Amino acid sequence: MPDLGFEEALLVLRGWRDERRLIHFHVCDSADANGFTCFGLGAIEELTEESVRIDSRNVNAPEMLSGQKHGCTVSLRRADWFALWDWRDVPPEEQLMKELLQDSYDVILTVAFGRGRCVLQTLRRSDEL
Repeated sequence: MPDLGFEEALLVLRGWRDERRLIHFHVCDSADANGFTCFGLGAIEELTEESVRIDSRNVNAPEMLSGQKHGCTVSLRRADWFALWDWRDVPPEEQLMKELLQDSYDVILTVAFGRGRCVLQTLRRSDEL
């Protein structure tokens, strides 16, 4: 995966915030698939140089009940590294994954912390499909 600097990651997140992009977030223990994992969907509601908060409070999705509002806050300054990629970066031997990503997501930003990862995936807009 291509490495990304802190300032470039912040620039990507600012663009997603300004465009009100829907983001699918996935938080996981990268060292142990059975350790922890959680998923959610939202938009960037707050972005500073310290952290990004993504939640669904302003997402207009009829299938999401009010009790299903959720979110996450990711510390940006404490991250070990960032990586940015899209479906074109998926190796040829992973053709099925490449097709799934191409059909669903625009860009994927990974924020890594020691054993953990927060993967932020912007959903493709209907005008991009």
